[in-house]
Amino acid sequence: QGLRAALNDYSLLLGAREHILIYLEAQGNDKLLSPSIAEALYRVAQEALHNVVRHARATRADVHLRCTPGQASLTIRDNGAGFDTTQPRRGLGLANMQERMMGVGGRLALESQIGIGTVVLAEVALPHPWRVPFDSPEEVAGVDRNRPSPTIENWPWLGQRLVIPVGQ
Repeated sequence: QGLRAALNDYSLLLGAREHILIYLEAQGNDKLLSPSIAEALYRVAQEALHNVVRHARATRADVHLRCTPGQASLTIRDNGAGFDTTQPRRGLGLANMQERMMGVGGRLALESQIGIGTVVLAEVALPHPWRVPFDSPEEVAGVDRNRPSPTIENWPWLGQRLVIPVGQ
């Protein structure tokens, strides 16, 4: 369903369960995101919102997803207790978020002020921004002239039974 729908579902369920207002604003086309980038951003949002519920004592969190052809950004802002970012952290949540973003070539930034709240920002450049205009009608249709047509003569394995081992 896409990242936007997944974030919406998670925000609604978590907000109802934990009695916190979670507002989601999404801009742009989340279909531009590769599955690995979408998953990394979703997991960052999960962890950040979990931290809001567990540690921040917040009444509200704002989740903002912005997808452009060249970049995706996710911001989670809460109105909770905040914390001192110079103090060592006990848990692995922030390190896990950082690792997920680094795994897709992105970055994670964190700002927090005691008594004001916390902002988590995850950004990642998208590897293949769309070009406009397209050079030819074949590009619009996704036709690759160098690839043989999908016929039994060119691809003898087409129509064969596919066996996938399970539990290996």
